[in-house]
Order: sequence, then structure tokens, then C-alpha cells
Amino acid sequence: MNRQAWVDGGQTTRLGEERIWFRVDGAGPTLLFAHGFPTSSHDYAPIIEHLAKTYRCVSFDFLGFGESSKPRRAYSYPLQHEVLAKVTTAASITRAVLVVHDYAVTIGQDFLAGTPKAPFILDGVIFLNGAIDPAQHRARPIQRFIASRVGAVLGVPLLNRRTVLRALRAVLVRKERLPEDDVWESITSHDGLAIQPRLLHYIAERRGRREALVAALGKSTAPRAFVWGADDPVSGSHVLDAVRSLVKDAPIRELPGVGHYPQLEAPGEVAAFIAQTAAMWREGARA
Repeated sequence: MNRQAWVDGGQTTRLGEERIWFRVDGAGPTLLFAHGFPTSSHDYAPIIEHLAKTYRCVSFDFLGFGESSKPRRAYSYPLQHEVLAKVTTAASITRAVLVVHDYAVTIGQDFLAGTPKAPFILDGVIFLNGAIDPAQHRARPIQRFIASRVGAVLGVPLLNRRTVLRALRAVLVRKERLPEDDVWESITSHDGLAIQPRLLHYIAERRGRREALVAALGKSTAPRAFVWGADDPVSGSHVLDAVRSLVKDAPIRELPGVGHYPQLEAPGEVAAFIAQTAAMWREGARA
């Protein structure tokens, strides 16, 4: 599904004066999808196409991303938790499996730690590639520059279609799966390029909380699972090795020949893993 059709099928709620975009597909047990940087919920369209046949799939754009408002303000994970809570209410979610990727893996780890407590009954968290251990994250050069003090002032003019898409292509193995026009539109709509340095504050924010985030992953008794592109240069098999040392009892599916965006690069395999894992957790909850 192209981005325009994706956007047209959505709806909005509000957080204060800001617009929050979300979308509901299918019926059944709920899956809630939280996306990564710098893109949008449209990343999940290829797997939701499969999953909406048996699940109620709720996806949304964080503040500063996609079709949600992009105010020139400070961004933080506590703010994005407010966004998620607002979507939970607007979409009438009472229980769900949370699916997280990249930027949003920290949201999942926060819920495992109970800080904050999830605003719904959390059946489990399914992680796609991201900085589970912030110390293992290999930020791209353009990210490091834009996030720096100099880059925050001088870097925005360097963010053009060529540089942004080149950086994104570099983290995919199956590069032809990147919907370049749609991705560029999701980033640049509503003057989105101007706020990229503000959004990139998340790298320093989560690094400052590394110990708590890693501990939450290992100590939580909540169900968690991992479906992972092994050849991701940012958060690939080296991060999954750290996960295996922390989590002994979780379902893990490693995908060789897949990069940072498994939901784009191997949608059938990712959707099947999510469906099977969510069904297993629900059966376990009934037992």
C-alpha cells in the first residue's frame, strides 16, 4: 500500500494542540505498532497487510513523525509515552501485544520496567531491530553529525533527498524494498526536516538511561520476543548476541540476509513470527 492510501485510511486524535495520526486495520486481538526514526508507521504496512486478516492492528505516528504534528519543540521519550497513551484511548485499546522497532524499542523497554506502566494490559513486547543496549548502537555518520551541537545549527541544509535516502539504503540489505518516495514524503511533510536535530536527541537520552533499560530487559517477567535482521550494520547480530546473554527464555528469530528494516525486507517471515508469538502468549494467558 502506498503512503497516500495509508494516510487516507487513518484518523486523528489530539494531544493538547497537536494532531496525532493513527490507523486501525482488521479485527481480533490487538497488536499495537510503534515505529522507528526517521520514518513513520507506514514502515509496518507490508506486515499489517498479512496480520490484519486475524488481528486488530493499530499503528500510529509519534509526535514529530509522519502525519502527526511536527512542532519545533523539545522531544523526549516521556512525551512519546503521552502520545502512545492518547492513541490507546482513542483506539479503545484495553489489552495488546506491543510491536516496536528502532526508536521505539526504548518504549518497549520502559513498559517492561514499569516506568511508566503500560496504559493497557500488556500481553507482551515483540522487538524488531533497535538499540536494546544503547552502548551497542552504531549510529550512522549523518546521525552523529546532526545530533552534535554543530550539526544542530549547520546540519539541516545537508538533509536533502540524496543524503537522507543514501543513509537509509545503507542499513538495508534488500535495498529495493525501501519505498523511497514514500519515506521521503513521510520525513519532509509538515516541514519535518527542520526538526530532525531535535528528534535525534533520543540517542543521548537513551544512552543516559542505559543501565535501567538493559536491566529491564533481563529482569522483566513480561513476555518478550525478538525478530531480527542479522545483517543490520546499526543494530544487527551483535545486538542480538547481547540479547541472548540477557534473556534466556524468549522466542528469537534471526533473519540472515536482512538489514535494519525486517518488516520491509522480509514481511512474510516477520508477520508469521508475530502472529505465532502473539497467539502463543494469548494461549498462555488463558491457561
